[in-house]
Amino acid sequence: MEKKIVMISLLGAVVLAGLIAGAVFLKKNDLTVLNRDHTWHVEYDAAAGRDLLVRGSRLKGLRGDINRIIIALNKTAFEAEPAGAQGEGVPLEPPKLRLQNVAEGIAHVEIISAEYLTQRMGTSGARNYLAAATYSLTEANGVRGVDFIFPEGDHAAPGVYTRESFKDYTVTGR
Repeated sequence: MEKKIVMISLLGAVVLAGLIAGAVFLKKNDLTVLNRDHTWHVEYDAAAGRDLLVRGSRLKGLRGDINRIIIALNKTAFEAEPAGAQGEGVPLEPPKLRLQNVAEGIAHVEIISAEYLTQRMGTSGARNYLAAATYSLTEANGVRGVDFIFPEGDHAAPGVYTRESFKDYTVTGR
């Protein structure tokens, strides 16, 4: 009987240790819960009448790893025009990024679902997306510019963007 109690207690301790280890791993692997705190994002300052680029408070936790930053950007929702659907009512996917490579300080990034960016977000929305993505990706070690690869549309054009491309935004680290 005493052996049975010891074995059950030992099994309970092992299960509890496993649960604690799993919780610690998930907390360290911050990619499980991402939001705009993990990226740069744009807010409108109504008092000043201009857009603010805001550095997410948890961006530093991604440690300048471009792959983790892309995952964060892909998990962050960006607003589209209210009618964010194609002609037949089929909703479009928000833009997603796919890293092609990094060469000579330029990250070459393909935008998947570019129609959403170029046709549905409006000019301001597309510009805000490119600004937030550029600022976020240039947080990565050795990256000073981003070459966005996608078909040109009404509201956005492909090309190399740097932080200098968005000088008209007010930048804050809040």
